[in-house]
Amino acid sequence: MHIETFETHYEFWLNSNGSKPLVMNQRVISDISLSIMGLSPKKPLFFVGQHGIAGADIKEMVDMDREEAYNYSLLGSKMVECIASFPSLVIGFFDRYLLGGGLELALGCDLLIATKQCKIGFPEVTLGIIPGFLGIDNLGIKANPISLELVYLGKVKCAEECLHYGLFHQIVDNWESVEEVRNETIQEIQRCSLHSILSIKKYYLSNIPRNNSIESKSRIFSELFEKEDQKNKMNKFIKK
Repeated sequence: MHIETFETHYEFWLNSNGSKPLVMNQRVISDISLSIMGLSPKKPLFFVGQHGIAGADIKEMVDMDREEAYNYSLLGSKMVECIASFPSLVIGFFDRYLLGGGLELALGCDLLIATKQCKIGFPEVTLGIIPGFLGIDNLGIKANPISLELVYLGKVKCAEECLHYGLFHQIVDNWESVEEVRNETIQEIQRCSLHSILSIKKYYLSNIPRNNSIESKSRIFSELFEKEDQKNKMNKFIKK
């Protein structure tokens, strides 16, 4: 991961040419939050995931006790809040995968652009847990109710199939097209007043209902750990 600074915006590259999909362990989650907090709040922020995000590190999670799972969920939820509350515009550009915690990260963005073949989903339910980084909240805020089947059934679908979910602002043919849209977006942002963008974002965030605290939601997530179902399903996933 690395951040590139331009006069007009930041680009947070989650992976680059030849790399595998990002796996989000606790170090990665902490690094993302700390990196964002170190940025100027006045420039737009682009998340660029050319090889996608495969989700959380199941090997790291499988033997967590409830307190460890609670702290892990808090860490991820605060990362998503850090993205969602960034004062300037946050735009995500993704290919290949947005699974589990990766989709939760993406849902923290203001705008999302993905390739047709980008696979999205919340497979947590097939691992004996639930989305732990505010994914259920952000689906309710940003998406059509039909998207809840991603959570309830653990489905993984291509982004093209999910146009009717309203999760993505644009679906393009391939990564080259994503690059074109990114360049066009830079030009479009330059036409706008950054002060106006900051005010719109502040206005928008003030109207989003947040029921209960992050801590209470992380506690719900952690209650599924130390159960036989969670251990068995995660170990089966690791072996596969």
